[in-house]
This record gives sequence, C-alpha cells and structure tokens, in this order.
Amino acid sequence: MGVSTRKSKATSPKNARPEKRGHGSVRQKKKTKIQAKKAAFREKLKVEHASKASGKTKMKKKKRNEKKYTALNDMKSLAETLGDFGQHDSLAMKVTTVKTAKQRDRILQEEKERMSQVHGHPVFQSDPLKAVLGHLEATLPPPPR
Repeated sequence: MGVSTRKSKATSPKNARPEKRGHGSVRQKKKTKIQAKKAAFREKLKVEHASKASGKTKMKKKKRNEKKYTALNDMKSLAETLGDFGQHDSLAMKVTTVKTAKQRDRILQEEKERMSQVHGHPVFQSDPLKAVLGHLEATLPPPPR
C-alpha cells in the first residue's frame, strides 16, 4: 500500500560519477601542467649540462679563486724572502680543532686557569709589559745575525 516517494541513489547528484560532473577535464589540466613542468625542468638540466660541458663555469671558478688568493701569493714571496726565519719546530703553536661543546668548555677552563696564574704572578702585577717581554725573551730563540 505504501508507495515509496524516495528517489533512487543512482539518480542523486551526490552519488553521480565524477566523469558526469565534469571532473575529467580538471584531471587532464593537472596532467598537462605537470608534464609541462617536467619538460621545463628537463630543458633546464640540458642547458646546465651543456654549459658545464663547455668548460665556462670551470674557467669562471678558476678566475674567482685566483682573485681570492692574490694577496696570499704576495705573502708567499715575502715568506720566500724571509727564508726559515721564525719557523721553529719547538715553538710551533699547537693547533687544536674543537669538535664538541665539551671540548670547548675544557679548553676554556684551562685558559681561565692559565690567565689567573698570569694575573697572580708578582712580576706581572708590578709591571705587565716587563713580564711579557721577559717571557718572550725566555721562550723565543735569539735573532739571527
């Protein structure tokens, strides 16, 4: 007796297939856009590869490095002129590379202790410049004659 007035699910617009609502064209647009991006990227890579193959970038880097180190080349000539003056193995400074914060803290603590010893020394307290000069005379070798 009861006639149903409900519509079937297939005719409902919410349950309609995406192709029928026009989403297929949006997918095609996305696909072509992605393909265009990929093609542009490939072209960019080809151009980069061609420029590197020509060697222009290597020459530019070489020129840049030459400009950077011209002052150091002048220092080399100065070092050649001076010879081995000032180069003593026994007095070579110890170069340490600090890799961790713990090492940095340890080195800092050692330097603080060393400075407190220097400041507490009676010669340094009476005349700091005389103390530094005396230290340098005691540690550096005599000048060459």
